[in-house]
Formats: sequence, C-alpha cells, structure tokens
Amino acid sequence: DGATTLETFHQQHIADGSTHFDDVETTVAHAFALPHSGLGGEPYGARLHRALEERGMLPDDGDTLEIGGGDGELAEAWLRRCSERGRPQGELIRLDISPELLNTQARRLPGTRQIEGTATAIPLPSESLSLVICNEVMADLSAVPFDATTTSNPTLSQGLAPAVAHGIEKYDLVHLPG
Repeated sequence: DGATTLETFHQQHIADGSTHFDDVETTVAHAFALPHSGLGGEPYGARLHRALEERGMLPDDGDTLEIGGGDGELAEAWLRRCSERGRPQGELIRLDISPELLNTQARRLPGTRQIEGTATAIPLPSESLSLVICNEVMADLSAVPFDATTTSNPTLSQGLAPAVAHGIEKYDLVHLPG
C-alpha cells in the first residue's frame, strides 16, 4: 500500500562501511567529518556537541545512544570533544541495522557497545539513556502513507499506530494535507 523501506539494503548490501559514504551515499556528518570553517573550524560531531552544550542540552552523566552512526565519524568527533572538555561521558551505545556499519564503527570507536537493531524498536529499557543522537536517519526509515483520519488525536480522528499518534501529540506536530 505504498510502503517503502531501505531495511534490506542496509542489512545486506553495504559491502564496505569504510568507503560506503564516499562511494554510495553521503551525509552532512560525513561531508563535514574534517574540521571546517563553516563549523567554526570543528568537525560536524564536535560542533553538534558544542551546540548542545551551549544550549544546556547535554546531560551531566548517563549513557548516550547513537542511532544509525554511519561509519562512526560523528561519534568519534563527539567523544573527542567530550574528552577535551572533561565532560562526564557514560557508555556510548551504537545502534545500527547494518552489521557492516557496526563493524566499521567498532574499528573507529573501540570501547563502545554496539547493538544491531532498528530505530523503530530500540532494544533498551525505557528511560535508560541520558541522550539519544539520531542524525540523518529519517530518510532511511520505512515509510507508509499517512492518513490523518486514522490518528488517535481528537482533531485528526482515530486509529493510527500508537507510536505515531503519540509523536504527533507529544511534539504538537501539524499534519499537512496531502
């Protein structure tokens, strides 16, 4: 019924995680993995850390989950900045659907933990994390047509998958017609 998915591609068709984001697809995090003047002379992961720190959005302790970490460049710069700033850093947990990308990340990020899984069914206890980083993953998630008449939100009607309805209500998202 119009559903799309890249799940099989990510699970089975990424052959070399170290070159995948050069040769097949790229991300902003990969394109700006090296220090860049547009990011204050920092790599993307360090600049993201700085931006959250400046806004008071970094937790003081606890574990961090990165969902869909690509080849690990963002997390590598993130962890380096944590270390440079003397910020407490609990365990970094990497969640990815691609076994090849998890292996690539592990080589770049020794001492971190990996979980093979999906962003839509995170296999960790509720409220067990202090921070979740999910950068540029939306395009890789399965998509299905959305019918605003099937949500549990009273202004949109009844019946949409509970997680979707919860997100719409929690974040006060506006569904645009069509």
